[in-house]
Amino acid sequence: MPEHKTIVSTDARFKVDNADTWDAARDATSATADVPAYGGLKIATSTGPFDIYRYFAAWDTSMIPLAPGSATLKLHGHTATKSNNIRIMKVKSDAVGDSKNAFVDGDFDQIDWDTPYSEEFTATWINNDYNIITFNDAALSDMSLLEEFKIAIVAELDYDDDGTAASTKSGPYWRFLTT
Repeated sequence: MPEHKTIVSTDARFKVDNADTWDAARDATSATADVPAYGGLKIATSTGPFDIYRYFAAWDTSMIPLAPGSATLKLHGHTATKSNNIRIMKVKSDAVGDSKNAFVDGDFDQIDWDTPYSEEFTATWINNDYNIITFNDAALSDMSLLEEFKIAIVAELDYDDDGTAASTKSGPYWRFLTT
């Protein structure tokens, strides 16, 4: 039976609030980084003001010599509300945050939009249990190739660069827990 490993992460939420336009929010070079008790996403679009929240995490994967056959991200649901589907994205190596260093405001725009690490997570969000997102082949490969494996959890509207939705879409909210 393969050995199960849980690796502790460094994480942060990034918030752009009250931008004048969708592009000003999505393409901001900096955002307010904090480490809240719960992770969460938010998109406010169409009529403004425009808000985008993203969540970043990083792990030291230098001890993984070969790409694993599979890996999942387990997010422990804090609220059952999920009006945003989510996707896991690669974070560029230029981001200051890693497994030992806190993410900084300027890391907000360090997403590699050409490298999704998961498909769109469309399942019903589960409160008080794990929501399991499967990493794709690009993520599995990077776990063994990169010493620092950095991800961004983004709303699907952010990934699609779709600022036309005429509402605020919040959630989901989660905790990073080890098992």
